[in-house]
Amino acid sequence: MKKSKKNALEGVRVLGITRIIYGPWAATLLAQLGAEVIHVELPGSGDTLVRLVSPGGVFPRNINRHENG
Repeated sequence: MKKSKKNALEGVRVLGITRIIYGPWAATLLAQLGAEVIHVELPGSGDTLVRLVSPGGVFPRNINRHENG
């Protein structure tokens, strides 16, 4: 029987209150290492990166791909 590999940050919860590229990118890296990332947006305006670049665009979806919220 194979033993499942545990991610380095499995069980860690991160609150993502960042807004532009570097913060969401860092949150994505933490999520790839196993952390649960909860993304918090500004009330009423949504995600700043999506609003500035292009709503529904590929770039914001890739940067925020592992975030919940």
